[in-house]
Amino acid sequence: MSGYAETVGSLREQFIDPFRPKPPVERVFDNGSISVISHYLLGKLTVVSYILETNDNNIVLIDSGVDSEGVGIKAIIGDKTIKAVANTHSDKDHINGHAILTPGAAVYAHQNELDVISGNRRSDGLLQAAYNFFTKSTNTIDGLNLIPTYDGMEDRVDDIDLRFFNAEGHTTGSQVILAKKAQDEKYHLYTGDAAILYRDGVFRAAPWFLDHKHKVAQTNMSEVIRKILRSGHRIADGLAVHTGHSASGTFEQLANSYGVSLDKELH
Repeated sequence: MSGYAETVGSLREQFIDPFRPKPPVERVFDNGSISVISHYLLGKLTVVSYILETNDNNIVLIDSGVDSEGVGIKAIIGDKTIKAVANTHSDKDHINGHAILTPGAAVYAHQNELDVISGNRRSDGLLQAAYNFFTKSTNTIDGLNLIPTYDGMEDRVDDIDLRFFNAEGHTTGSQVILAKKAQDEKYHLYTGDAAILYRDGVFRAAPWFLDHKHKVAQTNMSEVIRKILRSGHRIADGLAVHTGHSASGTFEQLANSYGVSLDKELH
């Protein structure tokens, strides 16, 4: 398995250019966190979902990805059970993989977007009109345990701790997810489309024409950063940041990108 330091350079080159041809499915290991990289819209765009394995041999997904057959996910987890999915938002390229879930699986989704997960409304992400043209709908899945989330909510799936932060802007229910194993010190932050790492090494929101409320997205992401910093050094120190469409980066990069001073907020 490759470590984070060994892979991040090549990842940046592979994933930040969305129009470079890529294999259909890739996987990357990051200090025990596993990324599944799939491609859509004629194979030109990249979407990333994440696999977290619990001590009970169950799986927690951060977003289920674009592939309704879950080829990449199944290749990694084998016959392990997907116990839960935590959604960063409900655009179809991040929830199409829900089709592989079994009845009773928990789906953590922002309370503003439960109706999208249940198939009663389309996501308000502006990319969805194009995406719907290329794909069939797989949103309506019976028997899932839909769990509404809200800003500051915390929960645990087996030994994996989850904390949710409101990041409305890209969609009305966009959220950032902080996760770690209970016995570990290292946290991972999953931003979905609320913050994406661009070629110049700067995190930004998705392009304005893809966001529901672009300025709101920028403001809320800055506030998420401050909330994490107010939690103290224990969380912020060494925090890895994983996005929905790019390579991973560091929390320091994220804070600097949004003009938030680490020293000022921590002291």
